[in-house]
Amino acid sequence: MPHSRHRHKHQSHQPHHRPIATKTKRRATPITAFLIAVFGLVMGALASQSSFLWMAVGAIAGAIAGYLVGRNIDKGASKN
Repeated sequence: MPHSRHRHKHQSHQPHHRPIATKTKRRATPITAFLIAVFGLVMGALASQSSFLWMAVGAIAGAIAGYLVGRNIDKGASKN
């Protein structure tokens, strides 16, 4: 008598009930704000022959511009 009728039937694969954890999202805002602030600092130093006031103004303006650019990058990435 064949033994195949005594074997257990194959059970189908059940999907996981919890979603698979995705990688943490990195945001472009702080990175671009920092990089463009450094760029503004260097531009302020070169334009004013290392005047601390204009270096600070360049860094602050660069940080603001970098924040706005990074925020637009993040908004564009979240739409996809």
